[in-house]
Amino acid sequence: MDDTELKQLLDFDALDAAERLTGGDYKEDKGVMALGFLLHLEGTSKKAEALTAQDDTTFSNKLGRYQRIVEEEGFRKVLELPLPEDCQGDRFFVYYHSDGMLLVFDTYHGDSVNSAKLYFNLRWKNNKPVYSLVCSISPIDENTFAGNYDAREGFRFHIRQLREAGTLLNPWEKAPFLWLLHHRDTDDYKAINKERLALLPVEVQKMIGSCEG
Repeated sequence: MDDTELKQLLDFDALDAAERLTGGDYKEDKGVMALGFLLHLEGTSKKAEALTAQDDTTFSNKLGRYQRIVEEEGFRKVLELPLPEDCQGDRFFVYYHSDGMLLVFDTYHGDSVNSAKLYFNLRWKNNKPVYSLVCSISPIDENTFAGNYDAREGFRFHIRQLREAGTLLNPWEKAPFLWLLHHRDTDDYKAINKERLALLPVEVQKMIGSCEG
C-alpha cells in the first residue's frame, strides 16, 4: 500500500460514508448511525492491519513498540517523569528531533500510550502545500505555519507527509500552543508548562523560543 492509499484509509469518515450510501442523515436515522458504526469498526481494523504491515504505530500502542518506532525515526528522549504512585507506573515523556519536532505523550495502565502530540513549524515547498495535512495549524505567514498532530496513529506516515509537504524549521519561527501536561495534572496549566519547559535541554528550549501559555 502506497501513501496515497494509506492516506485515504486514515482519512476515512464512517458516518459520511454511511450517509452517502443511504442518502440519510445519521443524526435523524438510527439505521444510518448503526451502519456508520459498523463501517467505523471495519475501517479501524483495516487501518490497524495496514499500519502494522508497515511497522507503523496504530491507534492503540504498547509503550515499548511506540518508543522503538519513535526512536527509529530519529527522536531522542529529553524528559521522563513519573505520574502519581496510584497510576500503575504511568509516565510522561518528551522526545525531541533536531530537524524541529517535539513529541509529547503519556501512558495509561503502565504500558499503553494514552495521548500523544507532535509539534512543529513547517514551511511549504514551492509556496504551496503538496499534501492536505490533517493537523491543527496556526499560520505564521503565507508560506509557514506552526502545527501539531495527534501522534498516536501513523507516526511514520505523518513524518513522511511533513517532509514531503515542506521544510521543518529549527528553531521555530513561532511556538505553537504547547500542552506539556499528562492526564493526572490538575493544577494551573500555565505554571506546569513553565516548569516543564525549564526541565528541557537548552537545545530544545532554543528551538521552541517563546511559548504561548
